[in-house]
Amino acid sequence: MKLRILAILAIFTFAAMININAQQNDYSNEPGYVNFGNLDLADENGSVAEVILEAKLLRMVSKMAKGEDEELANLIAGLKLIVVNSFEVSANNKDKVVDRINSIDKDLNKKSWDRIVRIKGKEENVNIYIKTTPEETIAGLVVAAMDENDQATFVNIVGDIDLETIGRLSDKFDIPNLEKINGGKNDKDED
Repeated sequence: MKLRILAILAIFTFAAMININAQQNDYSNEPGYVNFGNLDLADENGSVAEVILEAKLLRMVSKMAKGEDEELANLIAGLKLIVVNSFEVSANNKDKVVDRINSIDKDLNKKSWDRIVRIKGKEENVNIYIKTTPEETIAGLVVAAMDENDQATFVNIVGDIDLETIGRLSDKFDIPNLEKINGGKNDKDED
């Protein structure tokens, strides 16, 4: 089932990329949106993956998933944008990646995002944040991470987010580091 959903998602992503003249939506006014800036931190010889799934495509995927996985379909239906940037980290770019993660951390703290997971070690640096609305719903989720396998990942999910089922997005779409949400704790007071 996971392969079928990924295959369908790949087909729609390819179709969306073909339509070069289509104007991208502006999500910058959404409370859960984060601009990571220019992520030109990737090593020249390393691989880079960038995935951008906008509202229109997410609605189509939600409709297709409805018959097979109602819970996942409902989760996707509430989303407006998923952005995933992932690339290899080497000795050449490791310091720049750590600096970018720390810069994002400072910026999100200033903007009243809640850090719900923080792992900081010699080989791993992971921060996961949520943006809540005055109505106490979650409007955004951000992952800024460099893991022990020398992989950097920056994720922004915008829309109505249910943390209880967000791990299913990680499983279905292979989004790194989202599984840490369930194992993490809120460390807002430990800064």
